[in-house]
Amino acid sequence: MSFELIVSLAIGCLVASVILVILLRKFLFRKKTKPSTITSKWREVEVMVKDKSKWNEAIIMADEVLSLACQKCGSAGKKTGENMVDLQAKFSDNESLWFAHKLSKKVREESDIKLKPEQAKKAILSFKRALKDLGELS
Repeated sequence: MSFELIVSLAIGCLVASVILVILLRKFLFRKKTKPSTITSKWREVEVMVKDKSKWNEAIIMADEVLSLACQKCGSAGKKTGENMVDLQAKFSDNESLWFAHKLSKKVREESDIKLKPEQAKKAILSFKRALKDLGELS
């Protein structure tokens, strides 16, 4: 074997070892991270949705979570609707999302409104889909 071949093999083994160590550290020794604020707040929404008396509150909170997610994605809007317009190309179902946002506004304005189960479900699913579209939920 020539000297150059031995050096090349040694360098190749060294590079492979470094890559292996990096991968092992990344996957075996990773620290558990706290869920993001958006994920934590979304979990609160999911808990509220289970209680019919908290549907209105859940829809309002889901709208607020979406606004936070939009701002995190770079939208400069001050209101949820402005954020949605800024990022509309990222959303897979704009129509349903606008339904959910408008329902949230209606619930804020009319606190005694009684939501139908299908309205609440459609709104929550729309907000969840939008958060997934933005990469905030898996």
